[in-house]
Amino acid sequence: MSISKPALTRKEMISLLKNRNLKFNSESNAIEILKRLNYQKLMVYRFKFLEDSINFIPNTTFENIYDLYKFDRDLKFLILELVESVELALRTQIAYELGHKYSIHCHFENNIFLNPDFHNNLLSKLSYKFDMSNIDRPLIIVYHQNKYKDQLPIYKFIELLTLGQLSKVFKNLKIEDRDLITKTYYKNRYHKINSKHLTSWFLTITEVRNICAHHEKLYNRIFEISPLKHKDWKDISNKTSKGKEIFTIYGIFLVFKYIIQDKELFNESVDKLDILFQKYSAIINPMEDLRFPSNWKEALKL
Repeated sequence: MSISKPALTRKEMISLLKNRNLKFNSESNAIEILKRLNYQKLMVYRFKFLEDSINFIPNTTFENIYDLYKFDRDLKFLILELVESVELALRTQIAYELGHKYSIHCHFENNIFLNPDFHNNLLSKLSYKFDMSNIDRPLIIVYHQNKYKDQLPIYKFIELLTLGQLSKVFKNLKIEDRDLITKTYYKNRYHKINSKHLTSWFLTITEVRNICAHHEKLYNRIFEISPLKHKDWKDISNKTSKGKEIFTIYGIFLVFKYIIQDKELFNESVDKLDILFQKYSAIINPMEDLRFPSNWKEALKL
């Protein structure tokens, strides 16, 4: 094993890339880009343009790589808007259904959960937020503790959870309660789905959200842990050369299609995705690079 390479100046980075057959429309603009974007972060996008493990395909430019980065950035912004819509709706439905079926303090009653120890562990992790000596307590807790003498009700408690915690709370509910939420949440949907779909899909959306929030490369991501497939997903079958089935970004949009409450928002997002593909058509082919079917827009629209 060798040691890490020394830090390069920005001019040295450019020289290294030029030696690997990369062209520059403007070296001064490239330096400005490298001042605000880490070289390692940007070079994650170079692989699409490589002729071999090191050298670039002839006539590839630094700007091609930067454009691919911008495409991926815009794609993540688009997806985060859908994540927000799904997350807010899930918070609302869990709090509403459990609060009315049990009590407004039911989240402190372990007997309503499949795994009481798992839920106890969640409450333990959140306990510091309720500590009166904690000056960084969330405002929703400060306001409640100053005005009310009871514990935080579920319709306030639910706002303290991350999306990951929220999806795990749903997964830890008893089957009849997951079914209750599924029935009331999706009773007007034209595709029949069940609580097993939702349990799987919420975890998938959490994974996608984390990739977006941590600025990881998303556009051609292959998800090793695939969400549960719906029986109507006829056009999602993708396989590697070895025959292994894979799940890609197109599948993520199918998940959003089946799970999102805001139909108008989703259709707008499909239109925005189409505009995004057109804007970066010089470097992105949805069918080849993202494994989208040729009729993807028609298939996704609600």
